Formats: sequence, structure tokens, C-alpha cells
Amino acid sequence: MAYSEQDKRRIFTEICKHVSKGQSINKTFKSGVMEINQDTFFDWLGKSKEFSEIYTCACEERATGEFEEMREIAFNIEDCYYIDKDGIKRVDNGMVNLKRIQEDVIKFRVARMHPKKYGDKIQVDNTNSDGSFERQGLLANCSPKALEQIKSIIEQENDIQ
Repeated sequence: MAYSEQDKRRIFTEICKHVSKGQSINKTFKSGVMEINQDTFFDWLGKSKEFSEIYTCACEERATGEFEEMREIAFNIEDCYYIDKDGIKRVDNGMVNLKRIQEDVIKFRVARMHPKKYGDKIQVDNTNSDGSFERQGLLANCSPKALEQIKSIIEQENDIQ
């Protein structure tokens, strides 16, 4: 079926609304309410820079939503307690572990969906403004001779192992 540009934009935007609210593409199309199939969606996505940008924004919104969900899980601690048979409030270790697993799964997913914002990669730049390398930490004040001695000791240890 041939769609006008206006219809394509409307359909594509509707699908992206589902994505931005946390639904996967697979689940969106399995619901059966979409006017197009998944192949058509990805075909349109690949052919249009505008659609690509819309989809990217929807995915970022989904990642942000999941991050917020992770915060809600972390800070809602009331369900981590129970009252035992003697009426004493106790920690439900099973629920604590369940929350930890839920947070780990969300953290993993969010880091993959939007790595620049939620990823774990940390990059340290030790160069000066002139481009030269700046030594930092324990060995920052060591002379070149001392650094060579340390290097040789480490190499000897590696050879022994």
C-alpha cells in the first residue's frame, strides 16, 4: 500500500510514541494495532534522516524513563520490610535482592540504549594544553631513572609468575 508523506509521518510518530513510553518495537508490532508491519517501519527508518532523528529521540526518552524507574525502585524501600509473627519489623532480604537485580537489569539496558549519558566508560585526559603528557598519581614525582627501575622490577615479577 502506498502512503503519503503525511500518513508516513503520522504512523511513524505514533510508533515512536510507544517507544518513548518504554515499549519495545517488537511489543508495539505484536499488539496488532499498527497500520504497517515491522519491515516497513525499518525501511522508512533507514530511508529518512528525519525519521531516524525522531526514533533516536524516542529511544533516548525510553532510556530516561527506565532510569527514572530505577530511581523509584531504589528509593521505595517500604516493600523491603515485613512484620514477623511476633510483630517485629524485619528486612525482607529476598525483596532487597529482587530490587538489586531489577536495578542491574535496568542499568544494563539503559547503558546500552544511551551509552553517552548512562554508560560506564570513563575517559581521563592526562595531557596538558600544549599536548604534552602529564604524569599524575604515585609516580608523578619519580625521576626517569627511578621509573626505569620500577619497570624492571615489574618485568622481573612477571617473568617469575
